[in-house]
Parts: sequence; structure tokens; C-alpha cells
Amino acid sequence: GTAAAGACLYYLLREDGSEAKEADGEPKKISGEATKEQVITILRGILKSQEKTKALMKEFIKDILNEDLTFEQAYERVLQKHPDDPLEQYGLTMPDFDNLLDKYQHDPQIKDLIVRIMSSSAPSEPNPRGQTIDKAKVIQVHEYMKQELQKLVDYIQKSSTRSELDVKNVTLTAQAFVGAKVQKKFGLTSEDVESAVIYNHKELAVDPDFVRVNIAIQTIMNQLIVPQFAM
Repeated sequence: GTAAAGACLYYLLREDGSEAKEADGEPKKISGEATKEQVITILRGILKSQEKTKALMKEFIKDILNEDLTFEQAYERVLQKHPDDPLEQYGLTMPDFDNLLDKYQHDPQIKDLIVRIMSSSAPSEPNPRGQTIDKAKVIQVHEYMKQELQKLVDYIQKSSTRSELDVKNVTLTAQAFVGAKVQKKFGLTSEDVESAVIYNHKELAVDPDFVRVNIAIQTIMNQLIVPQFAM
């Protein structure tokens, strides 16, 4: 349902931001019941910011590879350039936003924007290289991603500065860092891997190894997202 979409959107928002502001440059806070127009404005801002973040991710991965950045250096780079969190800009919590989506769940404009946001991580253009990567290689890459992500989470949790780290930016940095590791080892960009997953999706959807490794990756990522991380 729409509530589930709202929850998914929230995780997308943890990595993205919105540039929608009032004329005076200050974030537009929403108090009480939001209008349909306000919800549309927020969703459009999210969509725009995701496009910006997607471009930034390519830049971050390139910097990590070319400059051999440490995690701390990569985090500082992300901290300098990341977009703001749109929910914070509008003074909304995840449950608030979820409720707004439920309220307008049957509106065609809002449904269309939600679909566009949820599919924004897919490659914007067909990537022929994805067709050359078979199911076994996709699973191998994801196994490597899982291993590198676990190493990174373990490192962060042992860091003496972990309480100073922002969860949203840690998550974004982790994705860029692991993306750089994959590109260095396999010569595959994030777009290559995404395209390969799409091309092999029918086989992957019923492959127990792929399902298992995806669940494992999500579980590890949740270790970065849970509130205890910053304590």
C-alpha cells in the first residue's frame, strides 16, 4: 500500500535532499494538514534531489578511486556536497509524511510522482554492458558488496568518532565507498551492476543465493540506519 511506499521513500530520503524553499531562502515548514499542492511540491523536490544525488554518487566514487580516499576523507567530501533532507526542511517526520501519502493515495498526480521516485534508482538509459553480465557474476558481485559493506560497518562501529557522524551521510558514503570497491575489483560501475540486475531479474528473483545475499546486504545497511548507531 501507500504506507509501505512512504516507508521506502523515507529510506530514499535518508540519502537525498530537496532544494524546494520559499522565496526568502528559508525551508517551508508544514504545520497541521498539508494541502495536495504542498505534497506535490515535496515529492517534486525529492525527485529533483535524487537526480542530483545520483550525479554526486558518480563524482564521489570517482574521487575515492582517483584520490584513494579513506572512509573519513570520503565522508567529509559527502558532508560538504550532500543535499539537505527534505523532511527536515519541511518539518516533517517519516510518520507525518507516510500519513500524507495515505491521505492522497488515490490522486493520479501523487501516484505518478511516487512511482517515479521509487524507480529513480534505475538506469536512466539502457546500458548494453548489463546484457553481457550473467546471473552468476551478478551474485558474485553482490557477495563481494556484502563482505565489503560488513567490513565498513565494523570499522565505523569501532571508530572513536562514530558519535559525531551523521547517519544519512554515513549511509551515502558507505554506498559510494563500496561502489568504488566493486568498480576497482570487477571493472563494473554501479550502472553496469544495476543494468545487469534488471536484465537478469527473472532468474535472480527466484535464485535463493541472490535473495539471501540481498537480505544480508539490507540487514547490514540497517546497522547504519538504526538509532543505536549514533549512540
